Amino acid sequence: MHELQHEHGGVGFMKPEDRFSAMLAAVAAVLLLAALLSQAGLYAASSRPSFRSERAGEGQPLR
Repeated sequence: MHELQHEHGGVGFMKPEDRFSAMLAAVAAVLLLAALLSQAGLYAASSRPSFRSERAGEGQPLR
């Protein structure tokens, strides 16, 4: 039982390959999320280009 747990990388006993692949997966997920967010931001900015200037009152200071 203990050997089986160690074989599957028990808590705190991850193999270097497992840790590397987990880190790689985390980095890939973060990059994917950042890409999706930037794409959504670019889409929103391109669909409403004058949104910010309208909110600011064309150069007037924000209240």
